[in-house]
Amino acid sequence: MSVEYEKRLEERIHRELMKVSERQAPETLVPTVMSVLQRPAKLEEAIHQELATVGERPAPEALVASVMAAIQERAARPWWRKPIPQWPRKNQFVFVVVMLGMVCGAMFGLGQIWPHQAIAEIPAQAVAAMEPVRPAWSVLETLTRAGALLLRSLGQPWLIGLGAAFLFVYLSCIGMGMAWYRVTFQKPRMASV
Repeated sequence: MSVEYEKRLEERIHRELMKVSERQAPETLVPTVMSVLQRPAKLEEAIHQELATVGERPAPEALVASVMAAIQERAARPWWRKPIPQWPRKNQFVFVVVMLGMVCGAMFGLGQIWPHQAIAEIPAQAVAAMEPVRPAWSVLETLTRAGALLLRSLGQPWLIGLGAAFLFVYLSCIGMGMAWYRVTFQKPRMASV
C-alpha cells in the first residue's frame, strides 16, 4: 500500500469515527483494566466482565422494521418460489419423477426422431476425423502401455509411496491456489495502532 493511500484511508476513518456519538465507559473500567494489565492472564476475563455491564445499543427503528418486513416477505412466498430443498417432500418427489420422465422421454424421442442410419455413421465419421492425429495417437498408446507395464512391475511399497507423493503434490497445489486467492482478492488490512 502506498503512504498516500494509507493517509487518505486514515483520514476517512477518522471522519467516520467523528460522526459516531461518544459512549460513556463505566467508571470502573479504566481502573480495572489498569490493574489487570499487571496480570495479563486474567485480562480477557476482566474485560468480559466489564463489557457485560455495558448495555447493548438499540438498533434504529427503521432497521428493525425493514429487516422484519424482509423476513415476513420471504416467509410468505409460495412453495414454488422457495429453493427446492425447502419444498414440501411430496412436491420434491414429484419434481424428481417429472425430471426423470423428461430425460427418459427426450432419450426415447431422440431415438425415434433421429434416423438410425445417421447414428450408424457416427463411428465412421469419428475415425475419419481422427486420421490426421493417428501418428500421435500411436505414440501415446505405446507410452501408455509402457507406463502400465512399469506400474505392474513396481512393488506395493513403491505404489504407496507414489500415491503419497501425488497426494502431497495435489494438496500443495490446493494450498498454493488458496494462498494466491487470499493475496490477490482480499482487501488490505490496516495495521492496528
